Amino acid sequence: MTSKPISTLALPRSTLFALSQAGYETTVELASSTPENLARELGISVQSSQQILSVGPRLPATQSAASLLDSADDVFRCCPPIDDLLGGGLRRGHVLELLGPPGTPKTAPVLEIIRDFIENREHVLIIDPQNTIAPGVIDEKLRSSSSVPTDYSRHVHLMGISQVAELMSFLHTLPSYLQENPKVTLLVLPSFSSFFQLPPATVNVISWRNTLLECSKRIFTVACVSRNLTIVLTSQLSTKMVRADGSAGSFDDGARAIMTPSLGKSDSRAYRVMITPRSRTTGVVRLLSSPVTHGGQEVAREERFKLVDGNMQSM
Repeated sequence: MTSKPISTLALPRSTLFALSQAGYETTVELASSTPENLARELGISVQSSQQILSVGPRLPATQSAASLLDSADDVFRCCPPIDDLLGGGLRRGHVLELLGPPGTPKTAPVLEIIRDFIENREHVLIIDPQNTIAPGVIDEKLRSSSSVPTDYSRHVHLMGISQVAELMSFLHTLPSYLQENPKVTLLVLPSFSSFFQLPPATVNVISWRNTLLECSKRIFTVACVSRNLTIVLTSQLSTKMVRADGSAGSFDDGARAIMTPSLGKSDSRAYRVMITPRSRTTGVVRLLSSPVTHGGQEVAREERFKLVDGNMQSM
């Protein structure tokens, strides 16, 4: 067998990244692994690892990754301004992170995505540490749709997790959970950043948070690739103090404060959208990062919105 870089394989970028993180650099190294070993290293099912090991050379570069993605994946609606930013909607097997200052309308678009999945007869797992999306709110949203199945309550799974240790423990068992609950195709994590706001007193805060976030992102990426799981999470912006010369400062010596994403850099399979209010009923949504361009065409980076009955509409 001729040894080639694993980048020559016809696999999603997120899968290639996960393989690289596990130490695989060439096709020979990958071929020497067994489905059982690869499944254990990547935290995926044996069936998924068999599919990875069976993949041949990468398709010709004349076919854009975006066009292949668009033809293969379902698209789910959120709200008009955010759908426009995402090139039509949220693609299955991807992560959408909605972020903004406290009080921004992040819940309404999440409810729309939940409804779209359940209208498609799929199941949703919601982990909500701050009860941002109360069961009654979900029930009201689904009950108002004539396209939702009458037994919609059976499609919604709520998990009571409020501590970061519980969250990380569950995420490490996420592949097993999805194996046992194959109908769950959407994971919703409202107020995700709240899990990382109270670090243990004995640790370095930045190092602790970065380590847990990177671990979470790797698990999300593997779940998106191996199980085609779609993930939606919301987080708040955090305050960063900057000195007059532009360097990072503290509340004691900082000259100004800026709002930054709480969860650090986005990963290769995630859309990150920031919601910025301009008034009580208007605002702007900005696409901060996305996995690929859509069909080789430039997509909007900013859309204005207005609130109509609590829902975001394009202006």
